[in-house]
Amino acid sequence: MSLEMRQMKLRLTSDENILAQARRCRSLKKDDHGEVLKLQFDAQVFEFRPGRVVTVNESIGQSLRRESGIIIGEHIDGEQVPMLDDLGAYDINELMESKTPNVAEEFGMSIDDLRKAAKAFQNAEKAVPEDADADVVAATPVRTAPVVRVPSVTR
Repeated sequence: MSLEMRQMKLRLTSDENILAQARRCRSLKKDDHGEVLKLQFDAQVFEFRPGRVVTVNESIGQSLRRESGIIIGEHIDGEQVPMLDDLGAYDINELMESKTPNVAEEFGMSIDDLRKAAKAFQNAEKAVPEDADADVVAATPVRTAPVVRVPSVTR
């Protein structure tokens, strides 16, 4: 498969009329993981499940949408609609041009601030000798590293 610069996101439709007709026509199958629509393009099988997004080359996506067409209604002259929703296309160059965020920037601080906080923490650990008596350590003021609040990052 060649690399195209335009990519397309597809998802199995959530329209109940279309899904009911797909079940009647046995296009939508059940397996161990739930319902699945399997479409083939260029000897490669693409699986579409409810709620899952599949990203493919734009030309492949257009072909898969055409292939997923199903007739809604009782007669052969009913309306033909695709079982796949087009969630939009994008250019890979747009992703490459965007700046990859620095880990420290995700935490709301510059990389220099993060380095300073790590250095201060190392110095605070060195302030107390390992062989020091527990009473002496309790009475000795220890420099503490600045507290850096790191928000949770979920993806």
